[in-house]
Amino acid sequence: MRKLGAGLAATCLVVAVLGSGTAGAASGGADRPFKSTGNGTIVINPNNGTFTLESVIHSAHMGASTKAGSGTLTSATTTAFQFTDVAANGDTLVGTSTGTIVPTATGFTYTNVDTYTGGTGRFAGASGTSTTTGIGVRDPNNPLVNAITINLVGTISY
Repeated sequence: MRKLGAGLAATCLVVAVLGSGTAGAASGGADRPFKSTGNGTIVINPNNGTFTLESVIHSAHMGASTKAGSGTLTSATTTAFQFTDVAANGDTLVGTSTGTIVPTATGFTYTNVDTYTGGTGRFAGASGTSTTTGIGVRDPNNPLVNAITINLVGTISY
């Protein structure tokens, strides 16, 4: 009987661990592939190293949408910022991002690691991560303004 009890306890433990859900999935949500592409503008404030981002993107699960954010150049080649994506129906997806910048002759290339932390509507309680890559091209008339491309691939749960 003792062996049967130990075996049953071990089985219950395995079921509890395996049945605890997909890592990263939002409560009641499922992991889904998430992709976005788009174009936008980053404007840098040279006085304090902050920047703002405004873009128009097309996203899986959101359709035509906008992305806005603000952040800080944490060094000459790294960034940290917060963002909000707004779907056509008004649902929002929010998160944070850290990134690296590689200067080029006309601007920069970048890679960001994005973390989704929630939202509104169908994205309430959303979670996930993605990697965003793209290029930035300085405006020749105003080097503090950069046109950017956005290519995002990741996973989101909601």
